[in-house]
Order: sequence, then C-alpha cells, then structure tokens
Amino acid sequence: MIRLFRFHSILFLALVLSSCDSGLTSDQEVQYVGDVQWRANSSSMLGFVQYFVATVTNPDPGLIFEINHIDATGKIGASFTTTEPAYNNFYYGIQLSLFPTSDDQHVIAQLGRNLYRISIATGDEVRIIPDFHLISVSSDGKFVVGTHSQQNLLLKSVYVYDVTNDSARQIVRIEVDSLSSLPGVWMNNGMFAVTVNDSVVGRNHIDIYDTAGTRLHQISSASTPPHNVEFIAATNHLYFKADDGSVGMLDLNTGFLNQPIHFTVQNFDIAKDEKYLFYSSGINGQLKRHELATGTETELATNVFWGVFLSPDEKKIAYVHERKINFQEVKVVDIP
Repeated sequence: MIRLFRFHSILFLALVLSSCDSGLTSDQEVQYVGDVQWRANSSSMLGFVQYFVATVTNPDPGLIFEINHIDATGKIGASFTTTEPAYNNFYYGIQLSLFPTSDDQHVIAQLGRNLYRISIATGDEVRIIPDFHLISVSSDGKFVVGTHSQQNLLLKSVYVYDVTNDSARQIVRIEVDSLSSLPGVWMNNGMFAVTVNDSVVGRNHIDIYDTAGTRLHQISSASTPPHNVEFIAATNHLYFKADDGSVGMLDLNTGFLNQPIHFTVQNFDIAKDEKYLFYSSGINGQLKRHELATGTETELATNVFWGVFLSPDEKKIAYVHERKINFQEVKVVDIP
C-alpha cells in the first residue's frame, strides 16, 4: 500500500518518468525528506534525508537516505557517517522511521537490513540486531518491535526484543497475517500496536498486543500513526488515523473509542494535555491548530507538503515543504 504520510517515492517516480519521456536536459538538485523527529530536549531534529544531483547519465540513484541533523529553524545540516545507508521500502516493504530516545542520547534506526543504535553526540553506532526491519521502539529505547520476514511473505513473524544491552534478548514472537507497511506504536505497560491490511484494498485495522503475545484490542478501519507521539502516556490514549481520513482515539483504560476529528486530515500531532490537535489538510495544504473542546482553529502555515511534528516542549512545529518539484525542505513555525 502507499503510505498515508509520505509522498517522496511518488515524486521520485515522476522525476524518472519525465527524464525518460522528455529527456533531462540539465542537472537538477533533488532532495527528499523521509522522516523528521525532534530530539527529546527540543533543541533540534533528526531526519532521513536524500540529496543528489540528477544528471542525464544518472537520473535515478535509488531511494538511499542518510540520517541528518536538522536545527530548530529547519536547516538541514551534516549527515551521520554510518556504515550503511537507509533504503526506503527496501527488502521488507516497511517504511523507514527514526526513534530518538527519551534521554536524548541515541537514535534507533534501521540502516540497510540491520538495526542500529547511534549516539547523537558522537555518531558512534552499534549494530544491535542483524537482518531486521524496525516497526516500533519504546521511548526509552530499551525495547524494539520488528520483523525478520521478507516483504513477499504474507504471514510475518513479529518479534519484541529487549535491547537494553548491545546484544538483543528476544521477549516474544507472534505471527501476524498481512502486516502493513506502516510503523507501529509502543505504549504503556509493554503494549504495542501494529497495522494490518484487510482483504479489501485500502482498508486496515489496528491490533494491540502485550509482550506475552496476547492480542488485547482491535480497532477496525484504522491505521497506526507514524510515531509514538500520538500515544499520550499520562492518560493511556492512542490517537490514530481512520480509513476515512478522520482521527480516532482509543482509551486503553476503558476500551472506549472516540472520534475527536470527523473530517479528513493528512497528518496530525497531539498536545500532551490533549487540548489541541495539529493537522495538515493535504498536499500543499494548510497546517492548523484545532482546539478539541470548541472546534476553534488557527492557521499556522500554508503550502505544507506533508508532516506535522510537534516539538516536545510544544513551542514549535515542523513540517515538510516542497520548494520546487522534487526538492523538499523542513520548515518550522512558532506556536502562538
């Protein structure tokens, strides 16, 4: 399935097709932003970024990403020097995601076919699990969820590992039929959520498991949000994207389902006190702050290509802007 949250692969195909149809007559700068995550201290961000110059002889180097520093204004800085790059949608068919840890010391990410823990300060890396595609990480970086199964396998084995030390310890293995390409969410008390494709094309549901492998909840017609940020640990509320584009919420304490946003959104993020939901309206659309109690909205930005990334201190919000065709950059606005 095409991921709901990212669109660079579609644009990349457009670039390649245009170079084939009309001929690439001059060099073109190309930059894609594959993921953006704030560091825990809100000082800056990390992102999966691909930059290259497309030429007549080499218009298509493939979707190969590096982890880059991004400052608090959105300026993309130096990349980490890692043993392997990241390949988007490569081999396993699950989208790449970055998981900075809550102590602001490391970022956990898949590079190549392997899982790494990387020091944010020094760039030193440790390969912690080989031949593994990452689905989710606990906020403290101690537990990871992922699969060793290849993309063409309908029934995939999903593993939870304890990666507190450099050698991973398996906690549980479960079999998931028709696992989606979307990342999952790690929640309280060892619970985690994954998205599963339904038999009807374009329809999904969310399965929530514990680390004993027991399925605790199922949410029909829904997909996990792109990162752990849409899980509010203080209240045990999981916000998710419904198949119709609206935003739902599951109270894990009671099992009660709510629909705080009834209209279609592209991406969203939620304030920790659950007073405001921030959302983008669509490709090159608006970024708005929506007060959940009253429905009052404030426009924060326009020409938002994709992404809504609220800083942990909730003072800034970042998004991806397309400055020109096939050239994406990160923009940041202050929250009034």
